[in-house]
Amino acid sequence: MGHGDADRRGAEAAPGGLQPLADSQAFGCQVKGPHVHVRRRLNSNGAWAKSRRPRVIPVTTELVACYADYLYERAALPEAEFTEQVLVNLFRAPLGRAVTYSNAKDLFDRLARAADLIARPHMVRHGAATHWIRGGTDRSVVSDLLGHLSDSSMSVYVHDVPSGWVGFIPSERHARAWV
Repeated sequence: MGHGDADRRGAEAAPGGLQPLADSQAFGCQVKGPHVHVRRRLNSNGAWAKSRRPRVIPVTTELVACYADYLYERAALPEAEFTEQVLVNLFRAPLGRAVTYSNAKDLFDRLARAADLIARPHMVRHGAATHWIRGGTDRSVVSDLLGHLSDSSMSVYVHDVPSGWVGFIPSERHARAWV
């Protein structure tokens, strides 16, 4: 399967509800722009969405480009063909199966150690929410993106950022891909 085939496969049947196109109406989706549908359901890897309420999260075109590259690698693995989760094991057993939370956290921990950082995956949600709120995004919109039922739960997501760090915080456009 060539790179173009992986791109078409991603547009037609993107695993896990990822809609990479600017307009997915031809595929039955009314949401504009690239996005991912998040819904709570029983998954083969035991992972759950945090919220019981389905939601749509916009993603960046950069994330879509990275995902197209991932699909190209994934398409070369026959075991992954019928797995609907977004991320599957490409290099470790069980090949083609959905990545479990513990595997994803292990990868995150190894990357954090390699970068000499103290970080946990959930901190990415906090960072994105803090950035959106500081950038002027309405709290109710941020609450919705995170899947919260109440805006009052947003207080734990607003953190003080030292002024010297401001340049290291990505734009809202990039932060939307983090959630």
